[in-house]
Amino acid sequence: MDRMNTTELAANQFRMTHTREKLKLEKIKNQRDAMETHEMVGREVRAAIAKIGVTMPENIPPAEPIKNVEKRLKKKKSVLELDDKDAAGLVPKTVLLENS
Repeated sequence: MDRMNTTELAANQFRMTHTREKLKLEKIKNQRDAMETHEMVGREVRAAIAKIGVTMPENIPPAEPIKNVEKRLKKKKSVLELDDKDAAGLVPKTVLLENS
């Protein structure tokens, strides 16, 4: 799961939360019915993704491995201040001018 991008993680989370709610709502207790419910919700989520017309999860390129991100961040110089272009809209202009 550490290679999933945010879109795939969100779809997965949506499937899990709605499966859990359906299990609770329908008071499903046995494993076979729970597995069938899980598969049915998964099919519905996949059908919604296909209907919307966006990339199916299996066709989303994997995100950068976490170990690579960690290495890249260790090499990068820490930036404690925002450049004016990055701070635009986050803080009033008067604060930017006073700190320049």
